[in-house]
Amino acid sequence: MMRQEFNVGIAALKNAFPTGGVKITPEAEEIYWHELQRIPRDIWQQGIRKCITDHSTEYSFFPGVHD
Repeated sequence: MMRQEFNVGIAALKNAFPTGGVKITPEAEEIYWHELQRIPRDIWQQGIRKCITDHSTEYSFFPGVHD
């Protein structure tokens, strides 16, 4: 996927899910980009849609970057 496609998806997730008061920093976004950039665009977009539309508890928060 291209960086702009990633940015759109990550913004959608940040707006759709509570972060528990934790700000998703630019540095955290870089970690996500580094780890997720090889995902094909269509799979990324499907995953974003699934997370936003699935109301199960599996997708109830924005995952943080672990130490």
